[in-house]
Amino acid sequence: MEKIILKDYGWCKILTDNTDCFICFDEGQIVVKMHTYPISKQEAESAIKNEIEAERIARLVQLRNLK
Repeated sequence: MEKIILKDYGWCKILTDNTDCFICFDEGQIVVKMHTYPISKQEAESAIKNEIEAERIARLVQLRNLK
């Protein structure tokens, strides 16, 4: 299903496919390495409000997905 951009901060995008929400951001260091992770609707709503919240949620997502 195609994802719709709800908010684009340049380094980070908040996306939806009308059922689920996602955050997509650069995890690369030297080379751009974009990753997309599922987030809750509440996290998406918070990330859309401002860029500082989006960064906070991106960090939380990274912590949740540590291997």
